[in-house]
Order: sequence, then structure tokens, then C-alpha cells
Amino acid sequence: MRFHISSYILVLLFSSTFNTTTAVEANPYPVKQQINVFGNDVLYPVSAWQESAYRDRSQEKHKGSLYNTYRKQKNRTFILEHIPHNETFTTWSKLSALSASFHPDQKDLNPQIIAYQNKMIFKKSCSFYHYLEIPAKTNSTSGIIITIFCETIKDTDEGEVMVKFITTTANHTTLQIYSEWKGQPFNVWDESTWPVSWSKIMDQVQRYQYITINTDQ
Repeated sequence: MRFHISSYILVLLFSSTFNTTTAVEANPYPVKQQINVFGNDVLYPVSAWQESAYRDRSQEKHKGSLYNTYRKQKNRTFILEHIPHNETFTTWSKLSALSASFHPDQKDLNPQIIAYQNKMIFKKSCSFYHYLEIPAKTNSTSGIIITIFCETIKDTDEGEVMVKFITTTANHTTLQIYSEWKGQPFNVWDESTWPVSWSKIMDQVQRYQYITINTDQ
């Protein structure tokens, strides 16, 4: 990892922007997605680009699929991914996803461990990466929101930014709800080179504070 004194500035900016992570009662994001996975009913605001696609559909700007979807469940793991309807899973610029892992035999698994695993994945796959983490508390659950800047994905000509909410439920299911943006390799200290703006990153962080999870007992 390339480390610079400016890393402290980025962390302070991120932390000060959301120095309180408790969600307010009024949800400003009307377009939501709901799914039940491994006995957990999950309701969360869609990402900004998905909300835009929904509004375009409502105004009949296009009549095709809202977005391309990949969904798979195998044993105790589940993943649901969405990308813009005019992109492919080989070459995409925006992705929103939910993954779940049911682990009753690993009762000590927690968001901190999962966040560290995410960090190590990016450490191996990125030429340079920058990692931010804040605690998060919604109206129904608590967890961690991580943001990872991958300036260059190794052996590619792409860079990536990811924002992810991680929580573990009472029935030992780890849920990860996340958004990713890909583009050209970038310099984390030059926002004009990023595949997504700082304001959109902060908007996504804010959306994740309105996640609702109800677990079957």
C-alpha cells in the first residue's frame, strides 16, 4: 500500500462528514429493494443510478429492463448483482449488489473480520489501494461501512471504488450490501480522475444508513 500524510486528511474528511452514523427516522430515499435471504428480510435504498433508471422507466424513457441482473444461491451463500441495462458483466462501470453468507458454525464471525477480509482482497488485487472505515447504525441494525479506492487493478487498465455496508445478523448471517464504480486508473488525491465523485460516494454512504433488516427468530 502506498501511504502518504494526506491519508490522514482523507480519513478525517470521511469521518467528519459522518461523525454520527445513527439513521434519522424520515427516509429520504423512496426507491427501495426488498429481499429475504437466509431468514433475513432486508429492505434498503437502491443506489443513485438505479433510482435514476427507475425514474426513467416511470417517465417511459425506455421500456426495457431496468438493469441487468445476476443472481445465484449455492448452499449457504447468495449473491445478487445489478448493472446498467446497457452494460455487460464483462465490462461495466457501475454495479450494485447484495451478498449473504449463512454461517451457524462460525458464530464468532463479525463485521470487523469481514471488513478485514475485504481489505486483504483489495490489497492483493490492487497496485495501490486506500481503505476507510466507519461504524454505522441504522434503525434496525449496526455494522461497518467501508470505502476502498483501488487506483489500479493489477494486470488491467482499470481502477475501482467500492462502498460497502457489512453486518452480521442474529441468526449468524453476514450481509454485505455494496456499490462499485470502475473506470480508468486514477490518482486518489485527484478527484477529477476518479470513476465516481466524492459527493456520490457520500450519497451512497448516507443511503446505507437507511437499511432495515428483520431476522426470523
